[in-house]
Amino acid sequence: MAEPWYFEVLPYRPAPYADECLSGYLARLAVANGMLDLWQLAGDLFPLWRVTRQLSLVRWEYPLDAWGLLPLRAQLSPATLNQLTVLAWVQKVRDAPTFTHPFRAGPGQLLTGIVRMRDRICPRCFAETPYLRLRWRFTTVDVCLVHGCWLQETCVGCGGSLQIFSRGGLRSCCPHCGADWRTLPVEPPPAAVLEAQQHQQAGLQFLLDPHTTLVDGLPDDDVATEGVAHGVGVKFRYLRTTAGETIVALAKRLGVAAATVGALERGERVPLALYGRYLDAVGQTWPEVAALELDAAMVEQLTAPPHMHLRQCPHPQCSASQLPPGLHITMLRDMPERQVVRLRCSSCGRRFTRSYEGHTTARPPRPRTGLPDLARSLKTADELERLIAWGREGRPNRWIAQQLGWGQKTVRTYWLVLGMEAEVHQAQAAYRRRRQEQRQEGLRAALAPVLNRLVSGDEEVALRDVARELGYTSDYLHAYPDLVAEVQTQLAQHNAGVRERRAARWASRIQDYCRTLAQCSEQVTLEEALAQLAISSKVLRERYPDLAVLLQSTVRSRQQQQRDACRAAQLAQIDAAAGRLHARGVRLNQRAILSEAGLSLHSGATLILHQRLQQWVGDFPWNE
Repeated sequence: MAEPWYFEVLPYRPAPYADECLSGYLARLAVANGMLDLWQLAGDLFPLWRVTRQLSLVRWEYPLDAWGLLPLRAQLSPATLNQLTVLAWVQKVRDAPTFTHPFRAGPGQLLTGIVRMRDRICPRCFAETPYLRLRWRFTTVDVCLVHGCWLQETCVGCGGSLQIFSRGGLRSCCPHCGADWRTLPVEPPPAAVLEAQQHQQAGLQFLLDPHTTLVDGLPDDDVATEGVAHGVGVKFRYLRTTAGETIVALAKRLGVAAATVGALERGERVPLALYGRYLDAVGQTWPEVAALELDAAMVEQLTAPPHMHLRQCPHPQCSASQLPPGLHITMLRDMPERQVVRLRCSSCGRRFTRSYEGHTTARPPRPRTGLPDLARSLKTADELERLIAWGREGRPNRWIAQQLGWGQKTVRTYWLVLGMEAEVHQAQAAYRRRRQEQRQEGLRAALAPVLNRLVSGDEEVALRDVARELGYTSDYLHAYPDLVAEVQTQLAQHNAGVRERRAARWASRIQDYCRTLAQCSEQVTLEEALAQLAISSKVLRERYPDLAVLLQSTVRSRQQQQRDACRAAQLAQIDAAAGRLHARGVRLNQRAILSEAGLSLHSGATLILHQRLQQWVGDFPWNE
């Protein structure tokens, strides 16, 4: 590796402490090099940073911008700089994201709940060696184990929060009341808290060690294929199942949704703070997770959907009843105490219960009773006749209740009493199918003229536009997947044609503009060209990259031609001025020629002009 240039490194490069945090080290580095404002150092290390509030990003103690120029300026390797951050913690449970030129989307979205933004210190540690420890930055660390005392975060003089980290360096005194924070009172925590913190910080030290991993003991091909997050989720699922916890019960203890716990066990993105709370709930530690070994058979058992052999629709009328067991049957509830599982078929919508042995269990039939004499006297024969006729037609219970002036519960009771429950349910299912088909045909008939009108224009059309014209939402249309597929096919063809015609128009417009620009005498920048074309640089680059290259090359070519013409004019001015001076017998030098030509003295710094001046002046000195 080539030696760095002398001016590429900082004059003073203090070595970071073994347990120092990134923000504290940058503050010390700025002060050591005589910088009064940390933004001076940050602006040099990260040249693409634009606003001072980006300084707050370093408080998340996470690598930014691939370290920028910091390895060169401080002569530290990226591996050494990574030890000042929480990167090793993140890499234990997922693939660590990178943040390039962070502004709005910084590490905060990842580390909320892990890293604390407010400063906390142990007064004794800070008095011995004034630097910020990385462990103080974690939300779970409340105690200094070295001195056995609480970490302090408020000033005893004014009650304000400690502001150790600042743009001027690391403070040791309060800027408001002048209290010395190194002399803050030291208070010992209870023994139970101290013991809990010892276990907590031991796990934290394990997570910050870049040489440890949580996925040891898993099959190598599983980790390589699915990733670290999936491997950690498998181990967590094993710990939960061995502890006898269900997802719902554990989610209730953690105060999160059951879907969030399931996402963690599947290796999906969840808040990082949830991992530690999950382990505390199942009574395990991070080293114990790392030491856990699972063979391929156990991993297969943990990752396979539960009760897969039971997931088959038992109703012969359903189209999915002939399919092999699969995920088209969703599990609603697992009841291990009864050795049964509640399932639902996504094709027909029916719900059913199966035992672990595979037997479909049915609800016990409701007892049929004779029609009481009192009920006969309350309901007329005409009402009962209409009830039976409507039931055989498949009319909904609500509609029947409204027509007869009954309650829905009364209608359902009479189906049981009359022994028509199964017959009415079948008739109602057939009625719903017919109504669905009628609605779909009506929607198809209303859709045709609307679709024809929309695609007759020269604008792109989305499914929501079609739904809006029909007076519905796009979610309503998705209830008819076949119809939606037909519409989307037509819209895709129409939109492709619209985009093709739009691209042709832009190509013609930009090519005409480039031809006009080649003959224009005025100087035009790329921004001015885009403004005249009424198109943004982002849209042009993303949608029409070839046209963007054409426009950029044309503008640059025109600018180069104008620069060449300007240089030629300046050379002509220099030649004419030198000729006039020579004719008057004036001794030539660069200052006299430039002054006679009406050019700035700085013009001579241009290489081609300087060479022409040297041809006239010869060996005469510049200032003579």
